[in-house]
Amino acid sequence: MEKGIVTKINKLDKTPEFVWNLNVADNHNYYIDGVLVHNSPNIVLDESSLIDDDIYAKIKRMLGGHEDNFIFEIGNPFHRNHFFKTASNDDYHHILIDWRRAVKDGGLQKVFIEEMRKEAFFDVFYECKFPPQDMIDADGWTAIIAEDILKNAMIGDNPNTYGEKRLGLDIARSGGNFNVWVVRTGNYAKVVGKTTTNNLMDVIGVTKDIAEKENITDNNIYIDATGMGAGVYDRFKETGWIVRGINMAEKAQDRDKYINIRAEAYMRTREWIMKGGMLDNDTGFLELLDIKYKVRSNGKVQIIDKLTLSKQGIPSPDVADALMLTFGDADVTNMTTRKKQIKIKQNKQPVYE
Repeated sequence: MEKGIVTKINKLDKTPEFVWNLNVADNHNYYIDGVLVHNSPNIVLDESSLIDDDIYAKIKRMLGGHEDNFIFEIGNPFHRNHFFKTASNDDYHHILIDWRRAVKDGGLQKVFIEEMRKEAFFDVFYECKFPPQDMIDADGWTAIIAEDILKNAMIGDNPNTYGEKRLGLDIARSGGNFNVWVVRTGNYAKVVGKTTTNNLMDVIGVTKDIAEKENITDNNIYIDATGMGAGVYDRFKETGWIVRGINMAEKAQDRDKYINIRAEAYMRTREWIMKGGMLDNDTGFLELLDIKYKVRSNGKVQIIDKLTLSKQGIPSPDVADALMLTFGDADVTNMTTRKKQIKIKQNKQPVYE
C-alpha cells in the first residue's frame, strides 16, 4: 500500500455539507465529539464511566452492522451513568478487581490499603462501588461528603486542638452573602466571624482583630483573591500584611488530578474530615453538603460552581468556602513567601521583626 503524506491541514470556518473519512481496508476511522473511533465489530473503552452518555451511545452504534461483535469496558465507578447500567446488566460478563482481589493476587499490600482508606475516592478506586443514588443529582454531580459523616464531625467546642492555626476569609460578593472567617487547626475548625459589610477597611479590621485574638500570623491568613477579594488582598499588602491570596481558577498543584485550585482544596477539605477533622456546630458547615464534584473525561476533578448552585436556588456557600481556603496549599511548612512573624504589643498594633 502506497504511503500517504499529509501536507496541509485547514481549519474550516463553517461546517461542510460533506465529511470525508480516511479509509483503511474495509474499515474507516472518524471522529465523534473529538473521540477517534474505528468502524469495527469490537470496541474497547478505557475509563468508560468518564465518557458522556451521548458520546457512548454514538460509539456503541458501530456494533450494529456486525453480527459477531463485542464491547469491552474498563473503568472506575465514578458515575451512575451508562457504565453503571452495563455493570448491572446480566447480559454482560463482569470481572470485579477490588482491593481484596488485588491483595490476594499480590498486586497491592494490605498496609497500603489501610493507608489509602481515608483518601479521596477510596470507595471508587479500591472498593469499586458506585456512589449511592442519594449522593448524585439529576445532572450527575456527586456530593463530596455524606450527610452522616459531616454531622458526626460537627461536635461543637473542642478544647483539645493541635497544630498551627490558619484563618480562611471568604469575601461577600453581593447582597445576602456573608464575609466569613473560619479558623482551622490540625484537627478542628470553627466559625469565628460573619458580617455583611462591603467596606473593605472594616473587613481588614475584623481580620486583624481575629488574627490577634487567635494568635495567627499573617502568612497563615487565606483570602479568595478574586473579585471583591482582590481588593481586600491588595489593601492588606498596602498595610504591610503579607496574607495569602488564593485565585481559585488557577491551576492545581496536582494538575493531572484536579481542574483548578478550588477543586484540589475542596477535596483536601473532604479528606481532612474523613481522617477525623472536627467542626464546631455552626450550621453554616452544612453548606458542605451542597458542594459536589464531577470527574471529567480527562480524569480531572471539577467542583460545582457558584453560578450552577445559584440556578438551583442554593445560596453562596460562604462558610464552606472559608474552610476550603485554609486548604489552599498542601503544607504550611513549605511556605516561602514570608518567614517573618507578627508580634502583638500591648497597644494591640501588629509590628514586624
